[in-house]
Amino acid sequence: MDGETSRTIDSWGALLVRSRDGDDLAFEELVRACERRVLTIAYQITGNLHDAQDVAQESFLRVYRSRDRFQDGRSFEAWLYRIVVNQARKSLARARRHRVDPLDERAAEVSVEGVGADPGAAAVSASVSAATMALLEELSPRLRSVFVLRDLQGMETAEVSRILGCAEATVRRHSAEARIRLRRLLEERHPGIQKKK
Repeated sequence: MDGETSRTIDSWGALLVRSRDGDDLAFEELVRACERRVLTIAYQITGNLHDAQDVAQESFLRVYRSRDRFQDGRSFEAWLYRIVVNQARKSLARARRHRVDPLDERAAEVSVEGVGADPGAAAVSASVSAATMALLEELSPRLRSVFVLRDLQGMETAEVSRILGCAEATVRRHSAEARIRLRRLLEERHPGIQKKK
């Protein structure tokens, strides 16, 4: 993590502590500060913007209700993202019972960021991103969580290990397994996409 991100995370934890100490506006600031990242992770795991919004809302409610249990000195980011991942997994379990459209155009905008100015490259990148997001449904909740946190969000292996409560070797193994599975699925279902890159 770079210095700016580290300072941001520190300030998130400080906002939670201020909220816990009676600062009514601190929790609103906290939500505004990290809601985009929470929503992005929730969307990347659930594959559905509506579900991701529900996950984000429920996650923030749980953070608020549990703020007295947050221990100073621990990683606020790991604590927050563990809650988000757990809520997203619960959402996936509910969605398996009655599946809705997994990807809409507005949701695709959440997952496609940092595309260069070249329209051709942007189109290919958008195609790969959309195809990958749709294929994430094929992964188990554990593989999907690891792939989202480590490969899509760029978190360090140690941080993903803390968030998911598993060994770093397990994170690396699941990440590799998810990438291999997604690559095979892309080749099977979208054979022309990777060749255009």
